[in-house]
Amino acid sequence: MTILSRPIPSKSFRSWRITAGNFEKRLCVQERTVEGLSKNKRIAHRLIYKETDFLRYRIIFSYNTSDYEMDPVKRHVAVKKTSRSSRIVLAVANSLQEIMCDWDTITLLFKDRSLATMSDLLAADSWKRLHESLSDTSTLTEASKAETEQNLFSESSVIKDVKCISSSHSGESGQENGLSYDMQQKQQLSFDAQDMCFIRIMSLWSWLHPLDTFVYLSLLIFALGCGAMRFFSFFLISLGAGFTYPFRPMSREELQEFEERLCQLESYLGWRSPRHVVSTIISFALVKQVMLVLFPQLNLMDALESVLLPSLVSLLLYRGISQLFCGVKLRVPVSAAAGTAFEEPVCPNTPCVVNDVNEENGFLMSNDAEGTPATLDAHEKALHDELLPEGPFSEIITRCVKFASVSNGWATREKRRSGAVVFEKKSNYSGKTAVLVVANIPHANAGTLQHLLLDDPDFEDDKGSYAYKYDSLLEKRASVKALGINERLVLTRYKTLQWGVAPREVLTWVSCANLFTPSQQEALGIRPDNGKGLLAFSQSGVACLDDFVTLPPSIASDRHERAVSHIYHIMGLEEADGSLTLHLCHDVDPKGNISGTFQFYANKQHVKKTEAMMRLISEIGPKPNIVRPYVNARDFIPFINRPVPRINKKLSGETPTCEHTRELPPADTVPDPEAERIVKSVVEGLLPRQWKLVLDKKGISLWSTVLPWCDKKAMKTVTFVPGATPRDLESVLTDMSIGKRLARGVESRGEIKKVSDSISIFRTTFSSPVSGIDPREMVTREVTCYYPSLAECTALGIPCSDGAKEGSIFLHVGEDATEELPPNPKYQRGRVFMSLVMAEEMEDKKGVRGIRVTRSASVDPGGSIPTAIVDGVLFMQWQEAARLADCIKEVAAARLKSL
Repeated sequence: MTILSRPIPSKSFRSWRITAGNFEKRLCVQERTVEGLSKNKRIAHRLIYKETDFLRYRIIFSYNTSDYEMDPVKRHVAVKKTSRSSRIVLAVANSLQEIMCDWDTITLLFKDRSLATMSDLLAADSWKRLHESLSDTSTLTEASKAETEQNLFSESSVIKDVKCISSSHSGESGQENGLSYDMQQKQQLSFDAQDMCFIRIMSLWSWLHPLDTFVYLSLLIFALGCGAMRFFSFFLISLGAGFTYPFRPMSREELQEFEERLCQLESYLGWRSPRHVVSTIISFALVKQVMLVLFPQLNLMDALESVLLPSLVSLLLYRGISQLFCGVKLRVPVSAAAGTAFEEPVCPNTPCVVNDVNEENGFLMSNDAEGTPATLDAHEKALHDELLPEGPFSEIITRCVKFASVSNGWATREKRRSGAVVFEKKSNYSGKTAVLVVANIPHANAGTLQHLLLDDPDFEDDKGSYAYKYDSLLEKRASVKALGINERLVLTRYKTLQWGVAPREVLTWVSCANLFTPSQQEALGIRPDNGKGLLAFSQSGVACLDDFVTLPPSIASDRHERAVSHIYHIMGLEEADGSLTLHLCHDVDPKGNISGTFQFYANKQHVKKTEAMMRLISEIGPKPNIVRPYVNARDFIPFINRPVPRINKKLSGETPTCEHTRELPPADTVPDPEAERIVKSVVEGLLPRQWKLVLDKKGISLWSTVLPWCDKKAMKTVTFVPGATPRDLESVLTDMSIGKRLARGVESRGEIKKVSDSISIFRTTFSSPVSGIDPREMVTREVTCYYPSLAECTALGIPCSDGAKEGSIFLHVGEDATEELPPNPKYQRGRVFMSLVMAEEMEDKKGVRGIRVTRSASVDPGGSIPTAIVDGVLFMQWQEAARLADCIKEVAAARLKSL
């Protein structure tokens, strides 16, 4: 229950938007905007406002009309005229589902009440009795609900039932199904200066940065030796060390590691805002002064300082010494892995029906250009028969799928704020604790995971591949040997996980690209064939015996010790709601004389790896499949179109041609749904956002917002062009010669590849605006001409004006296609995440018919240009919108003249 034990006044009225309620009820549900969430990180803001103003949703009782205004423009005007009188906060939550449940309760309580009786209900005594009765009812309801959910908890619904745990401000656990994944990712690392200071101090006490901690310890010892060590000096030195976080940026893993510890500390001490911290320090100072006045002879504070502070310094020194000796002790030779890593095969008995696949350009996993697997010797043939027996699936796949099944003895260990659910169990392979992480990512599909895992298809150790983005410990990847085209032996090396522990390497037989049809999923026991055509994609691997292969001298290493990865399994399941459920399972035996805590830290790294993959999948978005459905055959070629590795590829300074790009299928093989997918993704990604009005001048309005996938502001312009039609805008956008008129700085714009009649790949280059800034290039996949039907407009959420007809709305959309073209060393590669130009045929207020032109884009120019400078250039978009309107008017005038 989110209803407060007592109503709390609030003076926070900016950066809120109404989601339910109206002025007649004097009640409403408000949601914090993106701008408001960024304000919550400011120390000054948190000192002024109360804790109830920092959560995402709230229910308020207010007489201010501006609190109920839904239109952003009218609200912007009303806020300037609004009274600063307090509104009353009745309930707060970070979950839309929870707040709406209590909204129904509160509206029922206030129903049919006059304004006078409403005030009586808000009285302290009346509200207290009401809250106690609601708490009793809520406790019984939640208990029965929890019992029911525990009985119904299964593999198919595990991630749908538990998406997120409660916010760090409330300190209470609860599901947050109402929060979208992108907002969770924004909030997860949205610490203010106080949080960063505390996290920095905790990292120093954990000796994560030995040199920094040594300097901090030296200052404490110096103050202790000089006799100047007092509580004041101790806090001053610690705060000074904490506020050095801007000089050494902390990694995302470091922030996540101390996040839970910080939440526990703040919850235990009540330090949920700087206001509480300041009040606590003032209270201690007052108590000290009162003690000095009442008991001047009692030197209790001096006694505490003389005992407690040296003990803290000694503890910090002891932790450093113990970690040093522990790390040296752990550097022992790793014993060779003995025994077989393989157990009896578990193959499904149900036959699998595989759909026919087309025989286009194949992907060759080995270096053989003809796609023929290399000849195997007797030893390799025996291993091949063991790992790839006759049947619908290989032993690699069946073993990994069975081991990673949620119903196979896994126990829930943790539910992360990111939405990931962590499971653990004792492995019968390694004897260690294996980890399984399950998470749901909206707006993704099996093709998304394929683009993430297969962008370095030959395991050529491309440092720019996604693998180095989601695995912070990855040091090297190399392909050693191949059993088949889709099955190969991969060497993976990792950096040291703990100070003093030797780095590890593993040899794994990997089944690289496995796309499962619904019938194959049913045969594997992943999920029943529900007839919805949902696909699943996996990359799986099992351990390789140490005596099977000897590494060539070129890649052998004496510095790394051999660990055994018994199970490596990454799988994505498409869901009916357009999301992707990600499963990541690891069962690793690090070998050697290593303490039990090492396995705990290793499993935490796997969790962080999953959360990094979630972020990347969310950024990539839905993609078409690039592999065929899986076939258990040694000569099976999984790739329809082989991704071109970026490593060792250079782009000449000439105009790019098709040979520089990734191989694309012919236009007649690309289905129309691909254009529909791009349009849907861009429209849903840009239009429904909360836009803030920046400028309204000469009939052109400029709006901005911050989107989850980029810290740079996105822009939108809206203007009305009288006398024009959607065809006029289409003519302007398809005329390449007008490109330089529309946007200053455009050096060239050319079509690299025509995918279909409506989809093309474009490369646009921009000249350097000033000295010291590199020229830019962008690669986009664009739907150049799309006229949605009225039914499609309704489904996409595009509002149609009165009297709208078929063909009265035109769309030109684009998405990032960086992977389609290797970078050119002469240019800094930027990214156009999404772009949209839309024309709606309508009449203005004067009855003049024309088109309303909406331009919107989310762009990151790349490089090291500060965000503030990029956001400042946003005003140039108003000028570009004006030039676009002028071009449309010229085309419309020429059309009318020719009639």
